[in-house]
Amino acid sequence: MSQSVQISQSNYGDIAGWDWSLSMEDFFKKYLSSNLSIIEFCGKNEGCWNKDGGIMLNGNKYSDTPTFQAGGVRSKLTLADGTFIALNKQDNNHVHINVDINGFKRPNTYGIDIFLFTLTPAPFSDTSHKITLPGLFMFGHGLNKDEIKSNYYGCSKNSTGHLCGEKILMDSWQIKDDYPWK
Repeated sequence: MSQSVQISQSNYGDIAGWDWSLSMEDFFKKYLSSNLSIIEFCGKNEGCWNKDGGIMLNGNKYSDTPTFQAGGVRSKLTLADGTFIALNKQDNNHVHINVDINGFKRPNTYGIDIFLFTLTPAPFSDTSHKITLPGLFMFGHGLNKDEIKSNYYGCSKNSTGHLCGEKILMDSWQIKDDYPWK
C-alpha cells in the first residue's frame, strides 16, 4: 500500500491535493488501482472478502467487515498473491484500508492476518488516531503504547485488534513477547 501511495503521489501530487470528493470506487481507481496487481475488483458487490467477515482478538465477530457493508462506501478487491483489500472512505477526510494478508485462509482475525491502515489528506485526530500530517499510516498512528493496548480497538486479547499493526510498527516490525497471541 505504501508503494502504491508513493507512486500515486509522483503521478498526482501530494495526497492533500487529491480529489477527496470522489466516490470510494472512483477514488480508488484513480489514485491506487493502477499501482496494484489486481486479479478481481468486486467494488461494493459480494466477493473479494471472506463471507465470515473478520474476527476480533477478543473472539467476537467484527460486524462492520467489508462483507456486511451493504450499500456502503467500501470498495473491495483481490490481489494476485491472494491478499484481500477493502477500502472505506470516511466523510471525505480519510480512508480506512483493511488488508487480509492471506485472503480466504484462516484465521481471518484482526491483528493476526487482517491489518488496518489510514490514508488521510490532512492531520487527523480522534480516539484511534493522532496523525499530524497527510499520508498513509497504520490505524492507531500517533497513539502511545498504553493507548494502543487499552483502546477499544487496541492490540490486546480483550480488544478488537485493529491497532496491532501500529504496535508491530512501534516494536520495530517485530512481534514481541507482549503481543496478544504470542
